[in-house]
Amino acid sequence: MRYRKVYGQSQEIQCPFCGNQATTKNSQQLPVCTKHTGKEINLKCVCGGWLDIKESKHGTFFICMDCGPISWKKAWETNDLPIRSFEDL
Repeated sequence: MRYRKVYGQSQEIQCPFCGNQATTKNSQQLPVCTKHTGKEINLKCVCGGWLDIKESKHGTFFICMDCGPISWKKAWETNDLPIRSFEDL
């Protein structure tokens, strides 16, 4: 049985710090909740370089100057952080 799509329920963006619904963006243009608007994320790649945050129509991802594009899940796993994703990975 197929259910009808309801506007606004197909994707709920979560705050990467606490998992609540993200309603604003911080200074890095990363979607966060209102409690974490002052926090920033600085992650390192496997190769030791810093990751830049980018956003596309498919969601947020990271770019390393040496390795190229890196997924949200892989970036958080390499930095030993609990996984909180925008797409509920």
